[in-house]
Amino acid sequence: MAKENTVQLYGRVVQEPVRRMDTEGNYLSCKILLTTLRRTYATKELLLHGVPRWDTLCVLSRNAHLIKHQMADIKEGDMILIKGSLVTQEIIKRFICTECGEITKRQGVVIYVDPIFVKQCETRLPETKAYEMVQNAIEISNQIRIMGTLCREPELYNEEVENGKQRTECTFQIASNRNRHILEDNPEKRTDYPWVRTFGPTALEYYNALHINSSVYIDGAIQVRTDIQREIVCDECGALFTRPDTATEIIPYNIEYLKNCDIPESEREEEFEYAE
Repeated sequence: MAKENTVQLYGRVVQEPVRRMDTEGNYLSCKILLTTLRRTYATKELLLHGVPRWDTLCVLSRNAHLIKHQMADIKEGDMILIKGSLVTQEIIKRFICTECGEITKRQGVVIYVDPIFVKQCETRLPETKAYEMVQNAIEISNQIRIMGTLCREPELYNEEVENGKQRTECTFQIASNRNRHILEDNPEKRTDYPWVRTFGPTALEYYNALHINSSVYIDGAIQVRTDIQREIVCDECGALFTRPDTATEIIPYNIEYLKNCDIPESEREEEFEYAE
């Protein structure tokens, strides 16, 4: 089966990049926080519409050659263009108990964009000018195209919002086999597992059409939610405490059904029309 996991970003570097070196001055890693812009949905022609949303994404490279030649001079306030892949990495997160001060460890996931190309477009722009440039480039500021197979059943949520209206969401996780080998990763790491979140009428459609082992092609954007409070029970004293956390998800503009999907009747009719 074909593979796809391509991310393109254009945005403003919001703080000084964090670069790590070994004792001999060789680059080990470079982390950049990049503010990008997207919209909430796209038309059938894939033109972006809806409310503008700002997201600050993590871009992380451990490729010494790339860092030295494309990331070493990047500074806070620069406008940069990125091409890369979305990576999910399991880690152990450490939380300090608010009651006893001991450290509690929990398994977690970090999600970032691993770049294969970084271009410094403009340097040290004033914040207002930088964000104006991002707004003018919203069609390319935050893009992801990814193929994957559902590794668990989708979940549907209905939440009552203001004025008695219902907000419908569907979330599911995909397994996306890599189409490029990241040299700095474990050779056995060949698959990433991002979450996908959909809203509104299409959420119900995807919930009915998709199930475990359904394969899809997604054209969308990357969302970072920073309003999450994670509940943790201390391993030492048993106290319950909360800590802020983040969630990085794919927001689809369009999903194509590839395999093992219950295709809606409307799409079957479109396929028949094209066949004629």
